[in-house]
Amino acid sequence: MERVIVTGATSMIGEALIEECLKHGISVCAVIRKDTARKDRLPQDPHLELVECSLEELAALPEKVTGSFDTFYHIAWGYTGAARNKSTRLQSKNIDYTLDAVEAAAKLGYVDEAAILCEMAACAYRAGVDIYMSYYAKEIAHFMDEGRIG
Repeated sequence: MERVIVTGATSMIGEALIEECLKHGISVCAVIRKDTARKDRLPQDPHLELVECSLEELAALPEKVTGSFDTFYHIAWGYTGAARNKSTRLQSKNIDYTLDAVEAAAKLGYVDEAAILCEMAACAYRAGVDIYMSYYAKEIAHFMDEGRIG
C-alpha cells in the first residue's frame, strides 16, 4: 500500500488510522469537512494531504482528488451521539452518505459497485433474513436474474 483515502479523518479512528499509515510510509489523502476545528488534531506531515469535502458532497470527491490510491477507507459518520441513536432519519442519512462513498470509490476505480451490492444482499441472506430492503432493489433483482446472487 502506497497511498490511501480516509473519510472521517478527524475522528478518533480516523486520526489513529492516519498516524499508523504515515508511520509505515503510506501517503494519506485525509477527507475533512470544510472549516472543521478538528483539522489541527491531524499530524503535520509531507505525506498527508487534506481535501475538504463534506459528507453531503461525497459524490463530488472524485473531482477533488488527484492521483491514484490503493485503498479507500470510509469511516466518516454524521450525527453522532445520543440524538443519532434515537433517530431513524439521521441513521438513514448516514446510509446515504455511505452509498455516496461507495459510488465515489467506484468512480475512482477502487471498488466494483455491483459486487458490493451483491455481497451486501448475500450477507443478509446468509445471516438468515426473510426480507431484504434496499435502495438498489431493481439493480439487485437484475443481478439475481444474471445469477450473480443465488
